[in-house]
Amino acid sequence: MMRRRGPLAAPRSFQRRRAVRNPSLRTARAFAFARKSG
Repeated sequence: MMRRRGPLAAPRSFQRRRAVRNPSLRTARAFAFARKSG
């Protein structure tokens, strides 16, 4: 949660808006988060 690379560099508000329009993006973000955690 310190630094984000690539598309994750966008602000949370921006990501949230895109997640609402693109459900697949939400899954991709969750996938990236899981990758960072694991």
